[in-house]
Amino acid sequence: MRLFLIGSFLFLFAGCSAATPQVLPAPADAPDAGTPGSLQLEETVAAAVKARDLALWAHWTQGAPLNRATGNPALFTKTTLDTLRAAQHLPHADVRGLRNLEVYVAGEMLSTAVEDEDVAVFNLEASLTFTFEGREVPYRDLTRLLAGEKSDKRRRAMWSASLPAANRLDAMLRRRQAKVRSAVEAWGYTFDGFLALMRGEDLDTLAEGAERFLDLTDAPWRATLERLAHSKLKTTASKLTRADLPAITRVPPQEQRFPKNDIFPRAMEVLKGLGLQNLPGFYVEPSDDQKKNPLPLTVAPGGSSDVRLSFRPHGGLRDQAAMLLELGRALALKHCDQAIEHCRLGNPLLAETTAYTLASVTDEPAWLIEAGVADADLAEIRFNAKAYQLFRARRAAGLYLFQLSALDATDAEAQMMFAHTLSRALGIALSDEDATRWRVESEPLLRSISYLQALAYSRVLKQKIVEQVGATWWKNPQASTWLKREWALGTQPQPGSFGRAIEVLAAEMAQSP
Repeated sequence: MRLFLIGSFLFLFAGCSAATPQVLPAPADAPDAGTPGSLQLEETVAAAVKARDLALWAHWTQGAPLNRATGNPALFTKTTLDTLRAAQHLPHADVRGLRNLEVYVAGEMLSTAVEDEDVAVFNLEASLTFTFEGREVPYRDLTRLLAGEKSDKRRRAMWSASLPAANRLDAMLRRRQAKVRSAVEAWGYTFDGFLALMRGEDLDTLAEGAERFLDLTDAPWRATLERLAHSKLKTTASKLTRADLPAITRVPPQEQRFPKNDIFPRAMEVLKGLGLQNLPGFYVEPSDDQKKNPLPLTVAPGGSSDVRLSFRPHGGLRDQAAMLLELGRALALKHCDQAIEHCRLGNPLLAETTAYTLASVTDEPAWLIEAGVADADLAEIRFNAKAYQLFRARRAAGLYLFQLSALDATDAEAQMMFAHTLSRALGIALSDEDATRWRVESEPLLRSISYLQALAYSRVLKQKIVEQVGATWWKNPQASTWLKREWALGTQPQPGSFGRAIEVLAAEMAQSP
């Protein structure tokens, strides 16, 4: 199910970042970046972020209504954006900090501009149904039902039956897309310039990395797809359709040996091995309270002195990895003591990199054996985990390349581009009917590339850690030295080469478990 989070959460925690945008000329009389007016702006932003964190926490953990009125409305204006953009050109300006503030303000403004559309999309998706075999089926259950359906004919019939519902959602998303473009252009950005601002790197550089990843992992993915098709559906990869994807990527039965009551204690054992347990001002809410939002959330209303994590365990190996992933994000906020614009408001890629490094514990044979996985199941569990990662990474690369190429395309052109690019990425020939869902399957603001970036950089970081402290690095407190070093950098740009990181990730994906 697509979820549009109302407010700054989308921009603070979903890969927003800072890069050189293409903008129209900004005012020349903006205040100096070091003047009291600038400091007051930072304090105003800090107060708004704190209020939003507290509102999100109450909403997420207790089901309280989400209060959007948590900041000074005068802050979120084009005048503020113009001032921030102009200040970046002044001598001795903290360009990165000012740009991070720009990202935050622009993100808040955009979430407000499309609030009605976001709510409409959310409500429509929650209420949509389609008719299948004489009964009404909730559209939000489509992926789950496809994953559990054993008959290939019924899977494909169900997928086709859901098309009218997908088309209704597409119409709503089209209106939202038009509203986004209109808003950012009214604020003085070109649309691709705004996307570069949010992504934090040159868009073409990211595209080169995505292309390289698809090339390097083409053969491993085709072999993986063949094995998945045979083991899960008793067929061949050439016979797979888009309707079969949920079934071949579903959670295997072996992974259910990770009961939900063990998810949190096992994660705490990893932190203990790294010497990161019992940190003051670090609170984890792992209860299974039905009032809680099932998605994980990390907030830091008090900066590094008050970091809170909400997680509702479900069980399974992927859930264990998700718990460690969210802990990595939370620990990044806990160990960053810089100003808010350098810890919270810029590119979270370094934090995401460490989060995926921490979550990679669940890929380690030694850790899996300690967790009770039998030798007979070890290879299959590791294969399924790697297959899912490779699927997600190739899909992310394909979506990014498609969306970037289709920025100015007509709907008909975008449909053809989607079919071509995603067929290549997924290894499955998409039909014309599949391709009509291109807008439904896309991600806002080119967000899909963030997963590929973080996963690739995490493999480079883990290589360095293993070289220094050994293969069972999660048991060695010295490993946390490397993580803390990254966390302390806050939202600085990733210093390494994306192309090199892609090669490291692709080499790992090519290895047999």
